Amino acid sequence: MKIQIGHDLDFFIVGNPVLNELSKVLFRSQENECLILGLMSAKSFVFLLVSTILLIGGCIKNEYVLDENTVIPGLEPEFAIPLANSDIGMNELIESLNFADAVQNVPGSQLALTFKERLFEIGLEDLVQLPPQEVQETYEADAITAALFNATLEGTELPITQIYSLPFEFEYGEELDSIRLGQSTLSISLLSSFRHDLNVTLTIPELKYQSEEFSTSFDLDYSGTIPVTADIEIDVTDHVLDFTDPGNNNELSIIADFIITHSGEFTNIGDSLFFDLSLSSNSLKAAYGYLGQFSGIAEIDTQRVDVFEDIDAENLFFADPAIELDIFNSSGIPMEINFSSLFAPQNAVTQLITGGALEEIPIVEAASQSGETALTEHRIDNSNTSPQLSDMLSEGPVDLIYTAEGTTNPEGYSYNFILDTSKVSCDATVILPLYGSIDGYRLHDTLEVDMETDLGLSEDGFLTINDIVNVQLRIITDNGLPIETRLQVIFLDSLSNSVDSLFLGQVDVPIISAGIVDHSLPESHPDYGRVIASTRAVTDVVMSRSRLEELIDGEVKYLVIKLVGNTDEANNGELVKFFPEDRFKIKLSAKLETEIDISE
Repeated sequence: MKIQIGHDLDFFIVGNPVLNELSKVLFRSQENECLILGLMSAKSFVFLLVSTILLIGGCIKNEYVLDENTVIPGLEPEFAIPLANSDIGMNELIESLNFADAVQNVPGSQLALTFKERLFEIGLEDLVQLPPQEVQETYEADAITAALFNATLEGTELPITQIYSLPFEFEYGEELDSIRLGQSTLSISLLSSFRHDLNVTLTIPELKYQSEEFSTSFDLDYSGTIPVTADIEIDVTDHVLDFTDPGNNNELSIIADFIITHSGEFTNIGDSLFFDLSLSSNSLKAAYGYLGQFSGIAEIDTQRVDVFEDIDAENLFFADPAIELDIFNSSGIPMEINFSSLFAPQNAVTQLITGGALEEIPIVEAASQSGETALTEHRIDNSNTSPQLSDMLSEGPVDLIYTAEGTTNPEGYSYNFILDTSKVSCDATVILPLYGSIDGYRLHDTLEVDMETDLGLSEDGFLTINDIVNVQLRIITDNGLPIETRLQVIFLDSLSNSVDSLFLGQVDVPIISAGIVDHSLPESHPDYGRVIASTRAVTDVVMSRSRLEELIDGEVKYLVIKLVGNTDEANNGELVKFFPEDRFKIKLSAKLETEIDISE
C-alpha cells in the first residue's frame, strides 16, 4: 500500500506488525511543535521520508505543508535530508581567481579590480651625463728662456706659471652652477725633457672639497737620463665642481706652477714639460643649475592584467575601464612625458591606441626643493581614447605595452636640481569597475558528501538501498548575482573522478534567472544596473534506485556545483554592476520513497 503525504512534510513512521488494519495517529507536541504520523499495515507500506529537522538541528518549525494546497506558516521548501549547502559571494569568487589583493571592496560600493605596475623609473644618471674631461698641454723653453737659464748658476730656481682651461662640452645647452661628484678620479701624467729637477704644483680653483680649492704638488727629479716621468691618480669623490663665479661657463681652470732647479747641465731650446690631465666620473651625487633641454628619454614597459589570464569566460566587457597614471618627481627638473602608444600584442582587432589622452599628459611638475616629491596625475579612459579603451580590453589582453618619451625643461630655461636619490617614476593603475557584461563565465564550488551516510542508508540499519524506490533531489537557488546561469552538479569519487552528473542531457540543465536588476535609474546613478532582489528557483530531479546505487557503489565523496553564466540583458545594451553584497546561494536536499517489508 502506498501513501503519499505532501512533499514538504516532516514526519516519522511508527509501525506495529501485529495490527492488520491501517490506522492513523496524529499527535502534535506543544513543546517541540513536531508532527508525528503513524502508519500501520499488516505486510508492507510505502512512505516518504523528508526531514527538515535534520537540516535545522531540531523541530523548531512553525508551519508545515501537508500537500500542494495546504500551507502551514514557517516551513521552508527544502527537503528533510540536506546534502549540500553553498553560499558563494563576490568576495569568494574574486579570491578564487587569485587576485584578491587587486579588488576594491567597499561595502555598498561597486566592486572594481585594480592592477598596478611601475612603468619606468629614471634617475640622475639618466638625466645628467658628465662627459669625460681631458686636457693635454706642453710647456716648451724658447730661445730667451734657454739662454737666461744657461746663464744662471747651478741651484738657481726658475719659476714658471701657465694657466690652461678645461671646458665641459655638454650637448643640450646646460648651464650648471655646481656638480657634486660621486666615485671620480683625477689622473695626471707628466713627462719632462729638462735636465733639471722640477717641482710641479697643479691647482684647480673650481674643484673643491669642503670649500677648499684642489691643489697637488709633486717632484720630477733628474738623475742623468731623460725623459723624467710621473703618473698620479687622485680620488676626488665627494668633490664639488663649482661654476658659480660670474663669467664661468662650465669650465675648469688649471693653474700649473713649475719651479725648475738648475742642475748645472745645459738647457736646450725646445726642452719641455708635457702633462695630460683627465677627470673621469662613474657617478654623480648632485647637480644644480640649468640642466638643459633634451628628448633623449625613451621607456618601454609591459603591464600584466591578470584578470584576463585567470578568469574563465568567453567574453568579458568592461564598460568603464580606466588607466590612472601617477608620475612622481623628486627632482627639480620639470618634464614633459607622452606615451606614443599603448599596444596589446595578443589582440586580433584593437591592438594599438595612439594619440588622444596618451599625448595630453600635463607637464610633470618639478619638486620645489630637495626632499619633496611632486605628483602629476592623468587619467586615460573611454572619453579620451580612440579606439576606446573598452574596445582594447574587451579582447582580454594579458599584456599591455607602453611606449613613453620624455623631454626635460619643456618650457625652456629654469633652475634645476637633481640628487642621486632623485627619481622620476610613473605608476600605471588599470582600474576595471565590475560594470559591463560577461558571457560564458564558468565557476564552481566543491563540497564534501557521503551519499550513503547522508541518506541514512546502511546494510544492517533501518534502511538499506533495497528499501529505496527512488530519491527525489531538490535544488533551491537564490540568485543575487546579475548573471543568468546554467546549473550542473557533478558527483566525484575520492580521487576526483566523475561518477555521474545530476542532469544527463543538455536540455535538462536548468537555467537560473539572474537577480532582479534595476535599470530604471539614470545610467549616471551609482545603483544603475545593480541587483535589488534575489531570484529563487526550485528544481526537482527524480533519481532511480539504480542510479543511486551506482553513486553509492562509486563511493561518491564530492559534489561539484558548476555554473555557466552570462548577463543576458547585455544583448539589449543594458549593462550590470557587481557589489560585495551580491551572492549566489544553493541548497541540495533529498527525500526518499521507500518500500519496507515490516513482516520480517
